[in-house]
Amino acid sequence: MPKIDDVSKREIIKRIYNEKIKKTHEKLTLCDEILYTYKELLPIQCSTSFRDALFHLLKMNETDDEKIMTEQSFVIGEHLAKAESYAIGATLQYFSKATKVLLNEKNKKDSIDYDEMCRLIHNLKSMYLKIRINDLVISTDEAFYINRDEVYNAFEKLELLLTESFGSKDSSILSKI
Repeated sequence: MPKIDDVSKREIIKRIYNEKIKKTHEKLTLCDEILYTYKELLPIQCSTSFRDALFHLLKMNETDDEKIMTEQSFVIGEHLAKAESYAIGATLQYFSKATKVLLNEKNKKDSIDYDEMCRLIHNLKSMYLKIRINDLVISTDEAFYINRDEVYNAFEKLELLLTESFGSKDSSILSKI
């Protein structure tokens, strides 16, 4: 079996850490901050999947076998994708509940842009469905590809709509969610 030298191994591990693990951590933190603001928590699966990715990174450090390094790199990507999917799902679920509550308040507040809020929620649900399909199968089909940054941009827009509509994240409307 082909062996990998220590310098190359360190570079691979460093690249995976910087390009995958740190970026996923930033995305999980963003979802966590959104949910925590509204007294919600990320699902435990986010932490366990992220922890599992770190475990496989440690396994990479313990080997010099190129095949094992490749396998571990792939598994790290899978665990991080799962962690991020759980976080996106929980955040989307919160925003879906928020939209339902706000739709019930439609006649009480004219300043709310309900059409924009509903459009964002529907787009997010569609994006989330594509993410879940990609998590289930390894697909090269463009129809199922989704740039996850689009999801986070939509989250930011929704959060802005909520705070603009009610003035504060601690509003009595938001406490109903």
